[in-house]
Amino acid sequence: MKTCKKCGKKIEDDALVCPYCGCVNRDNKKGRTEPEVTRSSGGSEPPKKRKTWLWILGWLFIFPLPLTILLLRNQKLNKIVKYIIIAVAWLFYLPIALAFIGGGGSKSEKTAESVKTEETTKNVETEDTTGNIKELELSKTKDVTVRVGKSASNGYVDVSVKKRKEFSPDDVVFVSENPEVAVANLTSDMGTMLYYEITGVGGGETNIHAESKDGTVKSESVHVTVPEPIKVESIEISGIDKTDLAVKETLKTKVTISPSDAEDKTITWASSDESVATVDEKGVVTAVGGGEATITASSSNGVESSFDVYVDGDKTLMNVKARSSREDDVNIGDEWSRDFLINDEDFYGTYGVSEGETLKLSAKITESDDNPDIGSGSVSHTVTEDDIAEGFEESFDVYVTENGGRNSGQSAHFVVTFEFTPVE
Repeated sequence: MKTCKKCGKKIEDDALVCPYCGCVNRDNKKGRTEPEVTRSSGGSEPPKKRKTWLWILGWLFIFPLPLTILLLRNQKLNKIVKYIIIAVAWLFYLPIALAFIGGGGSKSEKTAESVKTEETTKNVETEDTTGNIKELELSKTKDVTVRVGKSASNGYVDVSVKKRKEFSPDDVVFVSENPEVAVANLTSDMGTMLYYEITGVGGGETNIHAESKDGTVKSESVHVTVPEPIKVESIEISGIDKTDLAVKETLKTKVTISPSDAEDKTITWASSDESVATVDEKGVVTAVGGGEATITASSSNGVESSFDVYVDGDKTLMNVKARSSREDDVNIGDEWSRDFLINDEDFYGTYGVSEGETLKLSAKITESDDNPDIGSGSVSHTVTEDDIAEGFEESFDVYVTENGGRNSGQSAHFVVTFEFTPVE
């Protein structure tokens, strides 16, 4: 045995390297000089690392085994006690052994593990954390002109993505620098091709572009011009020749807007007193009760035109039908014309009546030839409250006498009927 020059430990005579401190021992007891250990250009060879932890780990695993065998062979101890001691021993030594395994290993092994951890961390840190969209390209970038309230299809957005399966059209939004002038909206999509349209909101200019939802990727912009709308300058109302109405009577009006190319021709109708007269969105006025009301037509930009209606609350409009039927077999006349009158006035399907009023219902029937024969007749009717609520009917005779020819003196007999019904 010889002594290590560095640590003083006893080592084998032929040992070149001390197993305890790792130094090189060139001289031995016999006086021989061993050749020097070859050194590399990088310096001396690192000493070999002792495997002390392996010895400790071996004892930790091996020691419980003989203990277990001795306890199992012991006949004096109770079985339950033996099993409890064995279990406790194993539960005590196993965590220590596992802790050694987790913390053991050479410095070089820990260094490799550390390097691996650093590389993993580096990879995580350099992982691409940006969105799925790489690029947004508009199919058209020319200036767009669109009128207020109108829409123009301006092409599509071509979306370049990293993972197509993860793309949704909702990942792209359209942004207007001035939404009060114009906006853009998605209309349809074909995969990563998103079609859109631009809608004019108000006069002016703005720029519109597409961008990713997270705002990291943007397309080029489209310049949008919305001309100031052509506004209504005047409104003319026609169809108001008769403004004296009976209850339930209607008046159909018509408006003419100037200039004719005004963009917003929306007309709003209103009545100053809806208990007298109402008006619908088409300008149809309906008399409701006695009194006076002003009917006004207004454009969206505030231009107005109006007229007054007067409703006789004592008169109620009724539907009127007049007809005639021939009741003879005399062979005179081929064609006839008929005139039906109420109070010697023409009527057109309706007539305003009042309770207690006496109506003169008359008819004139004329033969159509070179020497026409004419017959007439009439009847009077006093209107009652029930007549207005339920309607009524009156009939009378009209005779037309031939004034020449072989049938001279013969008469054609007609029965004329007036039918009044309530207006719903």
